[in-house]
Amino acid sequence: MEMEELLKIVDTACTGFAQLLKPYLKALDEQLAEETSLSTKAESLIARYLQLKQHFEKRGKTFDELSSKGALEAIQNRLLVLLVAAGSDTFSTDSGTAYKSSLLQPKITDREKFLDWCLDRWDGIGGEMMQIGAPKIEAVRRYLQENGGNLPDGVETSTFTRVNVRAS
Repeated sequence: MEMEELLKIVDTACTGFAQLLKPYLKALDEQLAEETSLSTKAESLIARYLQLKQHFEKRGKTFDELSSKGALEAIQNRLLVLLVAAGSDTFSTDSGTAYKSSLLQPKITDREKFLDWCLDRWDGIGGEMMQIGAPKIEAVRRYLQENGGNLPDGVETSTFTRVNVRAS
């Protein structure tokens, strides 16, 4: 998400907070531009992320969630860019750690085919895969590993990577 997009969302959701956030994010951008190493940039972003997260958590449910999510997602996106640029899955700093995690999301594309597939394999993995919504992620992962990456009939998956940040 671009800085201007974030600021528009924040402006719309919470004008007072947006006015406070603009100089903060601008200063963060200026500081990052001056820093040369990826690890120094990561250290700054992780520290800022944890400070903002703690601040938002103190505000509680009365605080506008869209504003807090937008600011934190902007920092997470910047950290993801740094992780990709560094060819790394993690940055460990004195402030905390940022790390990538990939999430698998199965989705039934053809209910009839999927139900037939599950019933044909009921005593094996079929019973574990079948449920009211999408198949269980653990069962899909196991099936993928045991079957050369092939999915059951009527199922597709999507994967996305997100950045997580935790304090040291």
